[in-house]
Amino acid sequence: METNGFMSLDLLACEGIVSGIDEQVNRLEGDAWDVWVDLSFQLVRDPSIHGSAYHLLYVGQKRVQTRVFILQMLCYSTPNDRATGV
Repeated sequence: METNGFMSLDLLACEGIVSGIDEQVNRLEGDAWDVWVDLSFQLVRDPSIHGSAYHLLYVGQKRVQTRVFILQMLCYSTPNDRATGV
């Protein structure tokens, strides 16, 4: 994604280790559910889990293009023009 102007922030496995056993996991309750959720949150960033997930979530930020603004500032004729934008 970097070649398309994005800065990668995160890549997460949406289901992670739940893939394929979601019905059994959804029946968990109480402490068993809490342990499963904690474990899932710990593993969502693990690249070895990404291949088994049904979905991945890419989080990125579009890079801001500042070159145009800088070039415009350099085109003004005097320091006063650059300061006022005239």
